[in-house]
Amino acid sequence: MIKAIKSFRRLTSLAILLLVVLVPAASAQLAVRGTVTDGETNQPFPGVTVSVRGTTIGTTTAADGTYSLQVPVGDVTLVFSFVGYRTQEFNVSTSGEEIDVVLQSDVLGLDEFVVVGSRRQPRLLKDSAVPVDVLGPSDLHSMGSTDVDDMVRTQIPSYNLQALNGDEAAIVRPATLRGLPTDNVIVLVNGKRRHRSGSIALSAGSLNEGAQGPDLNMIPTIALRQIEILRDGATAQYGADAIAGVFNLQLREDAQGMRARLRTGQYLKGDGRYVHAAANTGFLLPSNGFANLSLEYRDVEPTVRGAQRDDALTLARRGYPVADPAQTWGSAEVSHSVVGFLNSGFDVTPGIRGYVFGGGGRRTQEYGFYFRAPGTSTARSSVFRFGDERAVVDLKPDAGVHCREDKILPDLDATNAEIQGFIDEFQGECFLFNEIFPGGFTPRFGGDVFDISLTAGVRSDRIDGLNWDVSVSGARSRSNFFLYR
Repeated sequence: MIKAIKSFRRLTSLAILLLVVLVPAASAQLAVRGTVTDGETNQPFPGVTVSVRGTTIGTTTAADGTYSLQVPVGDVTLVFSFVGYRTQEFNVSTSGEEIDVVLQSDVLGLDEFVVVGSRRQPRLLKDSAVPVDVLGPSDLHSMGSTDVDDMVRTQIPSYNLQALNGDEAAIVRPATLRGLPTDNVIVLVNGKRRHRSGSIALSAGSLNEGAQGPDLNMIPTIALRQIEILRDGATAQYGADAIAGVFNLQLREDAQGMRARLRTGQYLKGDGRYVHAAANTGFLLPSNGFANLSLEYRDVEPTVRGAQRDDALTLARRGYPVADPAQTWGSAEVSHSVVGFLNSGFDVTPGIRGYVFGGGGRRTQEYGFYFRAPGTSTARSSVFRFGDERAVVDLKPDAGVHCREDKILPDLDATNAEIQGFIDEFQGECFLFNEIFPGGFTPRFGGDVFDISLTAGVRSDRIDGLNWDVSVSGARSRSNFFLYR
């Protein structure tokens, strides 16, 4: 037992002795210091990376170019590197504890750099909790667009708008915001709800079918000071119809001065000429008040950008005088669009301010509807046939002339020469619609749009205390549609 205790003591003493000797040797460190200089300027070089090759040990030079680094004792290599300069290496065992380095530029050693920039000005309120776009005067009036819809479309990526040729959707174009229909967006003017238009989009695609949104083109572009767009749901504050977002159109409040704008032009063949004239002026009113008036006139010819229809090409090969193109595709014609707007404010009492704003306007829009072809090559040929039989009218039924029973009618897909031969032979007895529309026709569809609105109210104008706002609004929107050849 005593021998075992003595052996254990000897082993313990030996272990302690080894720890005392080996640990300091294993943790021996060497302090290396020096200065790095720029070889081109001979000035101290800050920010240079100094590292031990093969390890994660490293540092950077200070503002005066100096550095200090603890490195293990032994065969250690220091690496000095900086972007655009030749990397240098020094062995500590041969160079000593103080290593001064001069870095030389090495342009050929650089990798390829790609710099991407944009000249667009920031339009987001970065300090807002939700994405809010703010379009100022320079954003609104530096483009060639002549209506509010196109101005917003070219500025906001998630706002989409199409030039449609179908029913009311071509008169008041429905837009989408964040992939949601137009009646899921609330439009405010000076913080007050804007009324919806009298048109309901019936042929605007599955997304906007049956949607009813406001007509933004009934507000002159020159009357706008800025547009604020909340691209996020705001149902808690504005209601269930603000799922897609909120538009707030801020009107000008200039009390003096005048501005005018005139634009006209045409880009290429097939693009309609447009004329856009607008004026804005301000007046001082008593009681620290102002009145700002805007007036806008637009006249836009239609665009024709579609190719000839296949059914029209078939009719042309059969000798029919078909217009080229038989059906127009593109923007609708806007004629005699006149819009006026007023924005005013005044002091009622100290701390209470009244306001009145509103406007009205009218315009006529029309476009080519769907082509009616004299044959079976299109679904819209019912003018020329009753089901599978050609449409014919008896001009002398009292004389016993019955064209359908007594005459051999031309086939539905007969050539124009066969049709004209029948018309010449039975002139005065039988009537075919080809006499009036020998090559078919494309009706014109459009609407006369009228819109008026007025908002008046008072609000507290105090810096501290209770803030309140009481207002009343009234509006009317009417669309009278027409269809003619």
